[in-house]
Amino acid sequence: MKKLDLYPAIIDVLYSFDRIRFLSKYSVKDVKIIIPESELLKHCLPDNNSIVKVHIDQTGREWGWKTKVEASACNDTFFEVIKGYNFGILSHLQIARDVIFPTMDEANIFMEWFEKNIDRRYSRKRFKYEATLYLGTLKGQKSDNYVRCYVRESKLTGAPCFHSEFTLEGATAIKKALCIKSYNDLMTSMECYYMLENKYLHIKDSGLKQGLKFGSSYLQQKDYERIKKRILLARGITGNSL
Repeated sequence: MKKLDLYPAIIDVLYSFDRIRFLSKYSVKDVKIIIPESELLKHCLPDNNSIVKVHIDQTGREWGWKTKVEASACNDTFFEVIKGYNFGILSHLQIARDVIFPTMDEANIFMEWFEKNIDRRYSRKRFKYEATLYLGTLKGQKSDNYVRCYVRESKLTGAPCFHSEFTLEGATAIKKALCIKSYNDLMTSMECYYMLENKYLHIKDSGLKQGLKFGSSYLQQKDYERIKKRILLARGITGNSL
């Protein structure tokens, strides 16, 4: 039996805004007054006791950016809370999906399938550094839109997972990729991930049938049919091909 014929059992699929950064021209003191920091802290993992910090980057300060708001593993409620508080711009966004497995071995099997069968649309750039796969960029190259994938313990649950994330750097790249005017227009993390997945990722024909079998015991039938239909529309193929 081939290793990739085992079809690991997917326990759950979780979405989040894995890392975010806002920039503001207000002072730290003023930003702490403007935004409800104590409420936001309930919906993310801060780097320390506060998500509001002095922006120390010299180039940024020359442009007038005094303060940054940074956090990781933000859930959808984080953005629902912060919407409407117009204190700055969203300058960095990582939209992530954690596919949860019972063991690291099973997560690694899924990683092998992903690496073999998924390409980045509009770009042949890709490289692997240690155990992390990058799509849409090259080693040592700065990019404002790329995908990063690896196996780890999920920040959200601590369970083994295959973690993939779209990294968008800069307000312009975020607006262009997600077709929004500001962070007030953001959808849920799952909707953002699906949008970027459909826009930028391509499943090779050789891996399509096999990919649909991953997690078939986890997915409810209606979800399976929805995903199948989405792939059919994206690939322009008939139902008999699956």
